[in-house]
Amino acid sequence: MRHLAYTSKMSVCYYATEVCKEANTKKKAASERPKVLPTKTKSTALEKRSLKEEKRREKQRLLHKELLENDNREIKKYEKLLKLKKKKNNALPKSFSIDGLDYLLELCMGNKPYTDGSSGDFTLDTKDLIGDGEEVLSEEEEINSEDENGEELEEEMEEDRNSENAEFANTERENIYGDQSTSELQCALKHEMLDETFASPEEQAMAERVEKILKRFINKLSESNVLVSSREVMELFRTNPQHVVKRVFTEVILDACFTAFRLPDRLLITISVLVGILHSTLSSNFSAYFVEMLVQKLEEKRTDENEQEIESNALQNGYLLVAYLCAMKASVTSYKLLMDIFNSLMQSGRCLDLQLLVPLVKNLGFVLRKACPSELKDFVLSAIAKMEKHGSESSRAEAFTNILMIDLNAIKNNNASKICHYDPDLIDHFTKLLRSCLSGKTPEMPLAFGLMDILEASTKGRWWIVGSSYVVPVAGTNKSGDLNQFNYSEDLLRLAKKNRMNTDLKRNIFCCILSAEDYLNAFEKLLKLNLSDKQEREIIHILFVCCLNEKTFNPFYGYLVQKFCSYNAKFVLTTQFALWDKLKILKTLKKTQIQNLSSLIAHLFGSLALPISVLKVINFVEIEETMTDFLKRLFTKFLNSFSTDVLRVVFGNIMASRAKMGKGKKRAHRATSNVFAMFTQSQIQEFKEAFNMIDQNRNGFIDKADLLDMYASLGKEVGDEFIDEMINEAPGAINFTMFLTMFGEKMTGTDPEDVIRNAFQCFDEEGTGSISEHDLRTLLTTMGDRYTDDQVEELFKDAPIKDGMFNYVEFARMLKHGSEEKDE
Repeated sequence: MRHLAYTSKMSVCYYATEVCKEANTKKKAASERPKVLPTKTKSTALEKRSLKEEKRREKQRLLHKELLENDNREIKKYEKLLKLKKKKNNALPKSFSIDGLDYLLELCMGNKPYTDGSSGDFTLDTKDLIGDGEEVLSEEEEINSEDENGEELEEEMEEDRNSENAEFANTERENIYGDQSTSELQCALKHEMLDETFASPEEQAMAERVEKILKRFINKLSESNVLVSSREVMELFRTNPQHVVKRVFTEVILDACFTAFRLPDRLLITISVLVGILHSTLSSNFSAYFVEMLVQKLEEKRTDENEQEIESNALQNGYLLVAYLCAMKASVTSYKLLMDIFNSLMQSGRCLDLQLLVPLVKNLGFVLRKACPSELKDFVLSAIAKMEKHGSESSRAEAFTNILMIDLNAIKNNNASKICHYDPDLIDHFTKLLRSCLSGKTPEMPLAFGLMDILEASTKGRWWIVGSSYVVPVAGTNKSGDLNQFNYSEDLLRLAKKNRMNTDLKRNIFCCILSAEDYLNAFEKLLKLNLSDKQEREIIHILFVCCLNEKTFNPFYGYLVQKFCSYNAKFVLTTQFALWDKLKILKTLKKTQIQNLSSLIAHLFGSLALPISVLKVINFVEIEETMTDFLKRLFTKFLNSFSTDVLRVVFGNIMASRAKMGKGKKRAHRATSNVFAMFTQSQIQEFKEAFNMIDQNRNGFIDKADLLDMYASLGKEVGDEFIDEMINEAPGAINFTMFLTMFGEKMTGTDPEDVIRNAFQCFDEEGTGSISEHDLRTLLTTMGDRYTDDQVEELFKDAPIKDGMFNYVEFARMLKHGSEEKDE
């Protein structure tokens, strides 16, 4: 009806202008035509044609007039049916601005912009349509006149439609999809939500723009473009306020997941990969906010008794997304959150909760069996016992119970074939994808909060955010309102800042250590952080810092370092590197710090956590006073604190290892014993990773097969001769020490043995391997960097000179491997 009225109005405008043109043309022609007296002469052909043309125009005018009258009748009819009020309103209807179409008429018409203003009376001025009868409207003026009146009619109908719909704005109606909705526009509700979240108009406009960009990326999100999408999101974080992007991103993802249909698992796990990339590249605050909002919304919908059953699909999408955020290595959250969700769903026993638990157990059961077997075992046993004892409330709940029983028994018996439609490679595949996207970056540690931590965050605080206060009940009080705030985080942060714990990782480790009850409690807390290999190295370094900064030695740190060394051998190497770092800066340490360091190392020697051979990096020939003081304190503490049996074991290990070494190995060991002092700890760790990468068979040595496999993995084919040349560069088997020595020689500028021999061979015309002592002295004092006589004498003092001949072959060997006499 609205379209028909609009069309009729356009017809009125058109026909009125045509009538005006015909009338003016006829009047003008009549005034200019000379009067002809009636005669009885025969009319000419020209006069006949003009008469025919006048008759045709008259018929056309009458036809236009009749059509105009018909259109006027139709317009009045539909105005009455549509209840259109004759008011003039130049303001744009609000529905246009709500739908985002406020610019459309301006773009199409080229008129001045529409503004929201007050409406005035609407009167159809016939002068605007047909003029005064003396001027003829041009074609452009006719079109503009039609457009303006058409716009007025459209606005009038839009205003009346909005006024009628406003009467039913608060009524609810059922749509064709079966769910309840109000008659308000969804986009208007979105604007209201954005108004509440972002107070200023600038932030609201920015949020709308960011939302459009994010929706475009999320709608096209797939396994192949997840890395590109993450980079675009990070670009939004760099170019917009972070709190705006964080909130809008969370809303877009939640809207995508909370749908009435079940999303594919690959799409949900792809979203979790995207969040995992942002978790490690942006900050943990972003992912903590995302997970908190997601879990709170899930629990709110799950516990709401008024929610319809169709919400089960949306809840399944949400809970599976949380599960996938926990499942992958380099994950966003720890397994504690997922186990808390499992227990919460099982304890309620409702049909909806059992339905939500089925896909979680099917997809994540075997992952949890590897990650936290003890917690999963307790859950499986308690769940099976509860389902066998209490049964089910309805036949539908009984069906879900039977499925759960089958899946739980399959997980208990480690039989994945019993679970229907279970893909064991899905999570492994996306874990590799996440690792490849994070190549070269250190993964952020997972968030260690649980379900109750999130639900009680508004009252107890968010302890997982560094600097957030945490409220705990006072011991001995039973009243819920009688709480005492112990702001542990402020004290610990102040102390952490004093000890230069400047990163989130260091602050978390520092707080775990100092807030522990004993060393076992500290050990458990640090393990629950789920740190990566690189991040775990910080534990030992922070323990050294804490120990050295104590006024007196605290055995707590010694026992905690001992516990980590016995837990995994990699901590022994990290402790060794930490000690070497402290020995390099021993001069800068205070006396109390030197005393604490010596007591700590003595404890580690006596507990067999650290071998005494770590002191091999000390240059005992040119030992300094500070080092002497440290060694005196160390061995005094060590010899007086432990029994003879312990001392026999500690020193006996050194004698046994030296007895097993052959003469050649002994020489190689002496040549490379101080190589670790040439590098920093981070450099040694990088060399260790490179060595492990080349050592394909993991036997601790690099051989010909390892090098061939390495080149094959790089897509290069090399010959056996090339590999043999590489192997022959080492004087013996290439273990990690020899590997490090070879790089040390290249980095410090020491030339290979054959290069040194070739340099002397240029002056050996006969090729005997010897040069005259007199000739060599002349060369050294007259060519190149000229030596003095004293320097030459110092060089010849230990040189292999016999019968006045300098043996440069033996001299090159001595430079690279040392003297045989000294070795023996």
